[in-house]
Amino acid sequence: MPPTKRSYPCRGDFVQLLREQQGWTQEELANRAGYSARLIRKAESMGSVSPETIADLAAALGTPEGPVYPEDLVSDPLASAKLFIEAYDRYERDMIQHIRHLLADDFVFWCAGDEQEMPIAGTYEGIEGFQQFLDIFFSVMSRPPGFSISPTFSCAGNEVVIRYLDRTIMNGLAAPPVWIVNVTRFGRGKIVRMDNYFDTDTGQKFVRDAQSL
Repeated sequence: MPPTKRSYPCRGDFVQLLREQQGWTQEELANRAGYSARLIRKAESMGSVSPETIADLAAALGTPEGPVYPEDLVSDPLASAKLFIEAYDRYERDMIQHIRHLLADDFVFWCAGDEQEMPIAGTYEGIEGFQQFLDIFFSVMSRPPGFSISPTFSCAGNEVVIRYLDRTIMNGLAAPPVWIVNVTRFGRGKIVRMDNYFDTDTGQKFVRDAQSL
């Protein structure tokens, strides 16, 4: 994280979660990071701290199996997830240009389903791969004019789960409403992976019915 500002609001809930996962008190984290317990309380209260302090906290809280980066302690995964899904709802296949800054260069998008039956099923790697998914999706399906999703979000650590009801049309046939669950994982402040789950039995039956028209 380049120190472009003198201080950044710390993601206090995540600092607390990581500390508690280690089984440390605030005083123990303070000793390991080289700061006072007062500063740890400030960080966990979402107070602003210096880039150097954020880097030290990340180093103290990380493990070989689960490294923590400074960007993880100042990013807002929930806000990023909301921007992502709003871009999908509004811009559809053209969404990437509006949220490119949210995606890691090695972003991976996975869509559930049998690749032999569901045209969009599979793993799509990188930004170009995700654009390929969008191109395939919106070349075979459309969404009803005027329809807008109403997503809900739940955040735990560096993972945000997005749930929403979506509607699609294929070959003039309207699909039954389908619940979508997007498990969104973050790293270094960016989206690194999204797994797209839905009722594959219902979805694949709809595709077969639409293709038979």
